[in-house]
Amino acid sequence: MAAGANVCTFSGNLAADVRMRTVGENDVAEFTIAVNGRKEGQTTWVQCSMWRPGKVVEYLNKGKPVLVSGEARLSTWTSKAGEMKAAIGLEVRQLVLLGGGKQAEKREEEFAF
Repeated sequence: MAAGANVCTFSGNLAADVRMRTVGENDVAEFTIAVNGRKEGQTTWVQCSMWRPGKVVEYLNKGKPVLVSGEARLSTWTSKAGEMKAAIGLEVRQLVLLGGGKQAEKREEEFAF
């Protein structure tokens, strides 16, 4: 059987500031991005994790537009109310800071992990 490819790309805005944790000797940045759909109110929330993120976390603030690419994972569970729940997760391999602001330079920055 041939190996498959699992590469997904999303662009959206950070829903909150990045959260950092340590696993063994490695830093892991965790953040969620809101990806707007074609229709108003149609938002997909993508839970992202980025191993060994380096200094890029300094730029990951709530509302910041980003483009992320990596390996997708689907998590499912049953809530306390007995409802089936699912969430899209992404192990980020590439991150591009989009947009800017009054203080930002007019360019995009790309980080690969």
